[in-house]
Amino acid sequence: MQLYLDSYGAFLKVRNKMFDVSLKYGVSEQFATDVVDVIIMTQGVSVTTDAMLLALENNIPIVLIDFIGHPVGQVWSGKFGSIASIRRNQIFFSEHSEGLTWTARNLARKIDNQRAVLQNTFEEHLELFDGNAVSRHGRAMSTLDNLSKKFQRWKPENETRNATLAEFRAWEATASRVYFRFLSSIMPSEKWQFENRNYHPAQDRFNCLLNYLYGMLYTQVELALVKVGIDPALGIMHVDRHNRPTMSYDFIEPYRHWADTLAIDLALKDAIPMEGFILSDPFADAPDDDVGYWLDKSAKPIVVERFLSYTNEKIVHKKVQQRRLAVLELDAQQFATVLKKFKT
Repeated sequence: MQLYLDSYGAFLKVRNKMFDVSLKYGVSEQFATDVVDVIIMTQGVSVTTDAMLLALENNIPIVLIDFIGHPVGQVWSGKFGSIASIRRNQIFFSEHSEGLTWTARNLARKIDNQRAVLQNTFEEHLELFDGNAVSRHGRAMSTLDNLSKKFQRWKPENETRNATLAEFRAWEATASRVYFRFLSSIMPSEKWQFENRNYHPAQDRFNCLLNYLYGMLYTQVELALVKVGIDPALGIMHVDRHNRPTMSYDFIEPYRHWADTLAIDLALKDAIPMEGFILSDPFADAPDDDVGYWLDKSAKPIVVERFLSYTNEKIVHKKVQQRRLAVLELDAQQFATVLKKFKT
């Protein structure tokens, strides 16, 4: 299980060789080490060194996240989950045509999953689709299908690595624009409609919600990579940036639709009230870049609970019932095996 501590004043300590969590108002609960996979904490939570040591002894990472859900650091043993040859090969793989082929297939999976999201939304919310919406849905599905096939059919040729990555980014940007434009068009109220995909701070409530869900998903991806011995900071497609987990940015692509699905469901069900969002004051003494929507502390428990429930649901993966997070971890293991065996 994921022990998610986001209540201001919560306190994590050890009692009887178990994690003991007490909230600000005196409620206390114990968790055995063998049932905790990761401890995730936000600002305002206190923890003892005994609790940190107990986590390290049992190989349980403690992840610190910021107020928008993104991981900012970990308390862990400092040991990757597998041999160093994986990370050595990761460097060569990232510069080789095999790395570009892996990236192309990864992005094809992402677009296929986006198509599945649109199709599921179409089937589950027919009341949102008038004649124009049905037509837009068909055009979006066709465009995404064509872009997916471009990635699937891509093969190394004589173009440079940089030119290939620029082409990949252009295809992906087109897919993202078509996908999110369609999603905005079926939002039933102005509260959830948006012009485009935007980031921090979000310029609308839907992107605010999506940014927070992506942040939580980034945490799971980074943990899965480290667990199998992959360096999350050594990516292929995303530009190297100082202290940024660029491989996490690459690896997350086929799983983004999990966050998309949750955001769409929460929006269409209007599950978060207006007061669940904070609009920073445009007249406050702050840079213009900081003006936008942020998820309020009253709304975060709703989003966190839905995310944890959804990612722990079982789905069929290669003919076997697996939790969604287990699927992510199995895919990370498979990728680690590819890197381990890779030879230039």
